[in-house]
Amino acid sequence: MAGGNFSPDSAINRLLKAVFCKASGIDVESNFEINISPAPKAEVAYGLVWDQTPLKYDKDKVREGFFLAGETFTDLDNKQYQWNERLTPTNISKGIKLLSENGNFKMDRLEDFIKTFNENADMAAIPRIPENPRILQDTGDHVNHECGKLRNTKEEEIHVEPLFITAIKKFLDELVNAWALA
Repeated sequence: MAGGNFSPDSAINRLLKAVFCKASGIDVESNFEINISPAPKAEVAYGLVWDQTPLKYDKDKVREGFFLAGETFTDLDNKQYQWNERLTPTNISKGIKLLSENGNFKMDRLEDFIKTFNENADMAAIPRIPENPRILQDTGDHVNHECGKLRNTKEEEIHVEPLFITAIKKFLDELVNAWALA
């Protein structure tokens, strides 16, 4: 995609920066930079063998709601939670689902990702993500199905995954399947 040009000014890096900035709320014109490792293969190899990472997975923090939802959702009493609220094993166990309007899922963060990606795809010389309402609907159905499977599960058995992450994984999977069939 970048033709070996992985500088901070390469088109693919500008695409990554635009998508990241949109998702995080950082002004794309800010001094924020994505720096490319001068030795990416060595960095990955080192990460695979170094076992003294300072990052610790704190299960208690996860239970308290360490993750943002990533998409707007409702509980089974139709109480609405915003995309930037915490997603906890408690609300997952009680039952949640994506917000929908007129039978269509409201996945604003996923739609922002697609829009921002497409606005910057041409400069990176990569194909745009095609508009496909069926894939979005299938994605929403999948997210709700995954949430439904966890209803009434013991909280300590729930692995919390942001709804946006569940959605984008399914969305990309569906895109690959559509491209393979085309």
